[in-house]
Amino acid sequence: MTMDLRQTMNQQLSQKLLNAMSLLKLNIMDVREYTDALMAANIMVDIDESHTGEALSFPGPVHTAADMPDLCEDSFLRELLQEADRQPVAESCRRILRYLIYSLDDNGYLTESPAESAAYLGVTEAAVTEALSCLQTLEPAGIGAADLRECLLLQLKHGKGSGASEAAESVAAGIIRDHLPLAAEKKYGRIASLTGCSPELVREAVRLIETLNPKPFNGIPRRGNTFVTVPDLYVYEDGSTFRIRINETYRPPLRLRTDYLALLDDPSVSPEDRTLLRERFREAREAVDNLAFRDRTLEKVMTVIVSRQQDFFRLGPGHRRNLTNRDIAAALSLHESTVSRAVADKAFACRHGIFPLRYLLCRSGSDSSDHTGDLDRILNAIRTLIKEEDPAQPLSDQALSDALAAEGMLISRRTCAKYRRNLGIPNAAERRS
Repeated sequence: MTMDLRQTMNQQLSQKLLNAMSLLKLNIMDVREYTDALMAANIMVDIDESHTGEALSFPGPVHTAADMPDLCEDSFLRELLQEADRQPVAESCRRILRYLIYSLDDNGYLTESPAESAAYLGVTEAAVTEALSCLQTLEPAGIGAADLRECLLLQLKHGKGSGASEAAESVAAGIIRDHLPLAAEKKYGRIASLTGCSPELVREAVRLIETLNPKPFNGIPRRGNTFVTVPDLYVYEDGSTFRIRINETYRPPLRLRTDYLALLDDPSVSPEDRTLLRERFREAREAVDNLAFRDRTLEKVMTVIVSRQQDFFRLGPGHRRNLTNRDIAAALSLHESTVSRAVADKAFACRHGIFPLRYLLCRSGSDSSDHTGDLDRILNAIRTLIKEEDPAQPLSDQALSDALAAEGMLISRRTCAKYRRNLGIPNAAERRS
């Protein structure tokens, strides 16, 4: 096989993978829009009437992100993709760049290594590295980093430390690379002795680091009020078993129009039209395959979620268990970024109502490796403690943390403060009557 042919095949494979991953990211309303446009433009595809099912009806309420302060959806993916399309790079690099954007996790980090992405896309690692370098120039600064250190260093490179002295920026970079844990503990003297810098310069450098954002996607406008209320999936009880069904009523499955294939051998059809029909058939087959891949992946992910969140489906909100994208990825032997795409902006319906799929992905933030409690238990405990506190002497975050520890829920003061804020509860000073 010649090198040119191999490169052509790799490019075609990469484009197919990108198309499949793009569809996996879409929710049911976006997929409906996509399929409507596809049928209008391609005569080789049509609705498969034999597989459409009746919609299931559940009386429960619609739960939006506004009702769930621990849930957030990124709303600027489209803008980020548009920014990528404006970059002065080759089209092959742009395709990889779009794939990397879809692979970013909820914090803006890229959990796939260039080698993993290259193997998945069938391109060289150098090509992925080039696209990654482009991604890391986009806003918000720090996106595309593999870890916290790289994220902070990228922000310094972006000039987020403007206003600090050049010496402080240089020292800050060294602290991020080699002494970040010491900086978190504010051990300025220890850092000064290790770096040979003055304590005053170390303090200035640490203050600079504290202005950086460890999670670049935090603080970005969210889309909580536009949560999709059409479920991608139904979860219903069948005796003692929970069943999962793709919503084929709002977005019916598609089929290939094989009746048009006879035209490919019809001598009355011009060669140009036959070539066009072959191209349309190829596009239609790829689209049908990609939609089937999306549905299969979504159903597999939901199967794991249902198996791990039995208490929620039996008892309702307030009974979630710890579950993360990584847990699901491990159970299905998928990459974490694939799971992230599958759950993004999706909804499911059950007898308790309609929920964002990501509502069932939560982590308690427990500081004990032995603790297996759930997030809802902790949130409910914080609500109860604050509701029953003495208004004249409200509980501090440390007191809340201690009270939770007494009940076997070991979380730090900082984590407790985060959950309190997520619940919309002011701090102790603001609660004091």
